[in-house]
This record gives sequence, structure tokens and C-alpha cells, in this order.
Amino acid sequence: SMTTGSRSFTIRTITSGNRAMATFNQADSFWETVNPNTFMEEMETWLISDKINLAQAVNPIFKFDLGAGFYTEHMMSVLISTDYETGGDPSKAYWFDYTDVFDIPRSGPDGYGTVATRGEVNLAKFAGEKITVAFKYRGKLDYELRRATSYELDNIIISETGDRAYIDDAEIVY
Repeated sequence: SMTTGSRSFTIRTITSGNRAMATFNQADSFWETVNPNTFMEEMETWLISDKINLAQAVNPIFKFDLGAGFYTEHMMSVLISTDYETGGDPSKAYWFDYTDVFDIPRSGPDGYGTVATRGEVNLAKFAGEKITVAFKYRGKLDYELRRATSYELDNIIISETGDRAYIDDAEIVY
């Protein structure tokens, strides 16, 4: 698990075959990569938020920073659910796919890429609900290049344009 700001995220590996993989966070950044010395079947890993309460939201905006490196193919999806059961199997929930709304790199360097804000999306359609945000990494090693696309994810933010956002367990500090 990792915490970013006041929200927590859980890492769920669905399939990894016999491949060594690395999923880690450093200074509240999330990284997903695979070991370039192994080659098996496709891998699927999810980074899933705690429930985010938009009960008093009117015009919430969602954005994040992302960098792609060692690029071989596009492997990242950005998803939002209203019915994901915390700690459960993400395949059992319905996920709205927001991947194409964001400028997720579709090419990149042979090394680490630049981390930058990849756009934003208005989540007004979810105002009054509790949502779960997920980033799904699905792909496999490029056997010839001996690498797989790596992503660095940081600064995951859902903010309200006014003062009406509600965060569970918030503490008021003066």
C-alpha cells in the first residue's frame, strides 16, 4: 500500500506468471515495472484508491502526474468505479475508462521518462457519490528489447473548484 496526501492506495497483482516484478513507491511516487531478465505471459497489476467521498462535491477535478520510460507499448489504464468493493477483485466492478482523456505517453525513451501532469478531467457526473480511482498496468516484456514500459505515477489529485468538497475523517487546522 501507499499513501498520497490523505488518501491510501492498495496494490493488487492479478497475474504475474513466473516473472519477477517490482512494484514500489519512493517518496510517495508509485512505480511499476518488470524484470528485464525474465519473459513469461502478460502481467496485470492494479493501483486502487480507498473510497473517495464526493457527497458534497459539485465540480471535482481529477489529475495526476505520470512519466513513462523504457517504452515498448502502452500498458496503463485510468479507471473510476462507483461499485468496487474495497479489497475485492477489481474484475467484479464496473470501471469507467478515462485513459484516453489523459495524455499518457504513447512513446518514450530507452531510459526513464519525464514526469508531468497528463491533463485533467471533470468528475461532476460522480458528484454526490463515493468513487474508487484505479490505475491498471497490463502488459508483457518485449522479448527482443528485453524490457517493458515502466511508469512513475505521482501527485494524484481530486480537488473541488469551490469549498464544498468533503473528505472523510478530515481534521480542521487553524
